Amino acid sequence: MKRENKIKLEKMCSIEKEIQHLESQIQNKIHAYERIISDEDKLNRDLNDVMRDILLNKARKNDAARRSMIRSTIESLKTIFSGVHGRVIDLIQPIQKKYELSVGVLLSRHDQSVIVDNEKTALDCLRYIKETRACKLTFLPLNRVKGIISDDKENSENIKSFGSPEFKDYLARNCIRYAPEYENIIGFIFKNSLIVDSIDLAKHTLYTQKYPGNICTLDGVLFSPAGLITGGKATVNKFEDDIIDQLLVKRKSILDDIKINKDRKEAFSDVSTVKMKIDELKQKKDGIKVENIEISMLSELDAEPYQRELLFLEESLSDFESNQRLIKEAKKQIEKTVFGNLLRTIGLNSLSEYKERIRQDYRRQELLIRIETLKDKINLVNEELTTNAAVSWNDADKKDLNVLENQLNQLYTNLENVKERLKTQNQLLRTFSEKRNQLNNSILSHQLHLARVEEDLKDLIKYAELESNLKIESDSIDPAVEENVTQLKSKLEEINQLISQNTPSFSSSDSSLQTKFSRLNREYEIAKEELLEAKRQFQEIKRRRMDAFSRCFAVISQEISEIYRELTRVETGESEANSYLVYEGDPFANNVKYYLMPPSKRFVPFHELSGGEKSIALLSFIFALSKYRRPPFYIFDEVDSALDKVNVESLSRYIFSSSDQFLVVSLKPQFFSRSESLFGVYRCPADLTSKILSLKLKN
Repeated sequence: MKRENKIKLEKMCSIEKEIQHLESQIQNKIHAYERIISDEDKLNRDLNDVMRDILLNKARKNDAARRSMIRSTIESLKTIFSGVHGRVIDLIQPIQKKYELSVGVLLSRHDQSVIVDNEKTALDCLRYIKETRACKLTFLPLNRVKGIISDDKENSENIKSFGSPEFKDYLARNCIRYAPEYENIIGFIFKNSLIVDSIDLAKHTLYTQKYPGNICTLDGVLFSPAGLITGGKATVNKFEDDIIDQLLVKRKSILDDIKINKDRKEAFSDVSTVKMKIDELKQKKDGIKVENIEISMLSELDAEPYQRELLFLEESLSDFESNQRLIKEAKKQIEKTVFGNLLRTIGLNSLSEYKERIRQDYRRQELLIRIETLKDKINLVNEELTTNAAVSWNDADKKDLNVLENQLNQLYTNLENVKERLKTQNQLLRTFSEKRNQLNNSILSHQLHLARVEEDLKDLIKYAELESNLKIESDSIDPAVEENVTQLKSKLEEINQLISQNTPSFSSSDSSLQTKFSRLNREYEIAKEELLEAKRQFQEIKRRRMDAFSRCFAVISQEISEIYRELTRVETGESEANSYLVYEGDPFANNVKYYLMPPSKRFVPFHELSGGEKSIALLSFIFALSKYRRPPFYIFDEVDSALDKVNVESLSRYIFSSSDQFLVVSLKPQFFSRSESLFGVYRCPADLTSKILSLKLKN
């Protein structure tokens, strides 16, 4: 034990010498290196401060785009309508810089309001904004807005004289400059508001003196007569220039300094390495010190019992080793007795030599198989080389090849020309087909018109024949009337002759037209019936589809909230999460909306969720859908990739409590450690194929 202690002391001395040697190497550089490290820490702190200031200023000015749009819209209104004066914020100015923040707080929602001459201008501006869909603005007509200054002078005087004599100096409207024509607007916006120096003065004025108006301090804290106090955040100074550009320039300067400092630090890379080595040696030295302490503690104990036990154990070990040697010798003798003759016939002395020969034969067979495989590959390569070498081109073959290529190019050109001509012919064919259809429609309409004219002529002929067959008694007819009748009969005969001349052309096609009309009428009736039947079937299918959707939607709506609550539940208690589906009108024409309330959050639509929350929501929908129609099994491919540890635990607990079958691809141990069986795929280097391993975790 003393010897071991001495060895450790010598080792500690060598480590101390090595530490001193390394420290002497970097003695001249260590101070510069430490100064670089200190500068790096300071630059990182400055960078963090600048980034925090940039983020704060961006947060304070997150409505810059909206304000820019409002400004451009107001400029357009001022150009179009002459009665637009501008924004309130542009038409007033604090008399001192210290009032800027307080005036900005008191303006509240009226800082972007627009002052106009009258309500007609305001309505015209609203109509223009509605048509252009620019933005939302509030208009203050000068002839309608009544402020406290003009409407209630007595009340105003009372407020000015409220409290101390200098109290009127605290009125907000006395802290700003504005044109006299805007006096009513200023009185309407600021009313009785005060600007005071401190919070104590504001509290004294509001609570002790019972002031009836708003009070704002110079640092932006607003006290309301109703008891509300607004403040505690970075209030935007609406009169302050943007300082983000200055902060960005400062950030760029700090980043440049960090880069320079990094280059300087790289020049001391050897110092960093030596310091790390020194730290390792110091840790090693401390470990040796601890071991020395343990050794010294052991040396103080009584070593005699342990020595006796050690001697006993050494004797037992020697006896065990001698027994092992005897067993091996006996085993060899038995092998010689049993297998001696057989081993001698094959030229071997022991069974171990036989096993070694079998192993070598097996290895030799493997090598022979690999050699044969390589020979086959070499032969294939040689055959390919031979084939490629056999294909040699002479000058005549090259000329023939060029001629064939030229002919092929010419054929391609002819093919393109033929395609163009075919395209032109197809266009002409389509034109002629359209004209033919137009002519057929025109012929059909003329034929129908001809049939109607023929029917009219037939009726006229029948009527004329009926009139001609009437017999008029001569004794009752006046000679003049008889003469007129004779003339009418002659005219009727002429008309009949004309009709008879034209009748053959109509009668020849009478039967064909009638047949065609009857056929078309039947086809129209059949088509009408088919249309009504198709419409009825469509309505029936639509009704059945809606019924199926309603049944499925009812089941999913009933189950999805409970499933989502189960998937978001932690082991410490119940989950407050909730979800529901809703649709309006026809669900197949409009989307079904999916709203969820994750734990400790408000209700939001599905598209506003994070990646992990969307995964849980979709899984809830899938499990709820399975309540309507149970699937034979599930296949999930890394559905837990976007989930944290808590959600993975909840999902695995839900899946393993289910009686369904799941095939899951996962890389997270807390998920697949509960499974019944594991399957893995690996690449076998021997034959370059994929192999599958399986492991049953549960019976």
